[in-house]
Amino acid sequence: ASDVLKGLSEMNDLLASRPYLMGDAITEVDLKNFAWVTRHDYAYTIIFKSPGGRIAQYRNIAAWVKRMVSDYPKLLESLDMSDACGSYYRQLFMLNFGRIVPNIPSAREWVSAL
Repeated sequence: ASDVLKGLSEMNDLLASRPYLMGDAITEVDLKNFAWVTRHDYAYTIIFKSPGGRIAQYRNIAAWVKRMVSDYPKLLESLDMSDACGSYYRQLFMLNFGRIVPNIPSAREWVSAL
């Protein structure tokens, strides 16, 4: 749990001084981190009880997400939040016996709420 909090804090601090994780240009590191950040609020915090709250609480991470989808709009088209997050609820039956899947917003709705 402390690793998640430390990672979110370090990522947020890093993004305070640069637009992307490795500097001024997008890299594979940004794309890989974008994938887990988009799942954090609706999969990891709920089904795995991951600490750290919502991504919106991390001002610089939220701004980075908005920058990513603004600079690379195809990211929104490539992300199916309902499937990406919902699969955790459907497949990990030992953590979700009732297989109840919460309402998961679209990627566009999630980004707009940040």
